[in-house]
Amino acid sequence: MKKINNISDNKCGTSECSEPGIYCKDVQIRYNALYNSSFYCIYIHDLNGRFIDANKAALNLLGYSIEELKKTTLTFFLPDEQLKSAFSFIEFLNNNKSPFEFRLKKKNGEFIWIESEALILYKDGLPYAIQWIARDITHKKNIIDQLHMLSLIDELTGLYNRRGFINLAEQQLRLAKRLKKEILVLFADVDNLKFVNDNFGHKEGDSVLTSTANILRKTFRESDILARIGGDEFVVLTIDTNYSTIEGITKRLHKNFEEYNKFQRHSYNLTVSTGISTFKANSVCTVYELLDSADKLMYHQKNKRNHRLTVFNWESRTDKGLLSEAIT
Repeated sequence: MKKINNISDNKCGTSECSEPGIYCKDVQIRYNALYNSSFYCIYIHDLNGRFIDANKAALNLLGYSIEELKKTTLTFFLPDEQLKSAFSFIEFLNNNKSPFEFRLKKKNGEFIWIESEALILYKDGLPYAIQWIARDITHKKNIIDQLHMLSLIDELTGLYNRRGFINLAEQQLRLAKRLKKEILVLFADVDNLKFVNDNFGHKEGDSVLTSTANILRKTFRESDILARIGGDEFVVLTIDTNYSTIEGITKRLHKNFEEYNKFQRHSYNLTVSTGISTFKANSVCTVYELLDSADKLMYHQKNKRNHRLTVFNWESRTDKGLLSEAIT
């Protein structure tokens, strides 16, 4: 951890100084010029977090005057999740590598991200304050968040892509185990998409995919996880469901597709083949296993060319393979 002696008490001690041990005004002038004109935010607080000083850049960023700032502590600007690390500044700095990234609250209530380097200031050999040199990285963080979201979202439909689904589904699986809730995974494959692409063009095929996504949105709750994980493959994860809920979902899904086809002037009907896996809190399986079982049952339905729903229940599985129950 970097440390620096108190500038205001600094003894020049250089060979150029004609009076060693006397306060060097030239050093102080240069320091003050750098401190006040820097584009970087510089603020100093004592070991309890109470502000001692800040430069113009820091004041402009936070929206406070120096008088207002000196009446507050650093913890006043931190969100709740970061308060714990601020209780012991020295310990935190010694146990973590800089630069540090923090969220700070401005006077207008807006939160910003800053990246900071910390210097422990010493006086008479003892630490008495901490100086932070920081820059606003809010724009950078927003771009990173947007890029992260783009990596999780299917551009055509606006649903999650495979990566986004797996990330969220794994979280929901852990939550379901903890809360002892049941999870349902529905795998849906758009029927005859190749026929539509070959005969009406890929623009029409894209329209089929976006329409399917909209029908799924209409069918399921906002809290459910909807994704397009392949060319014509969609998957939905919903928590806290049971067989009676499954029947209601499938009837609503088929009804929504029927209503869509009723008002379209296509020479084809938009339909999907579906398979469903259920997971209870005492079950042992992964998201990939849930997907795989629902996928197998979906293809079973597609090959039979019927709309009989087959559900795989992980609680009643056997070593002989998939044990399925049909709901008509």
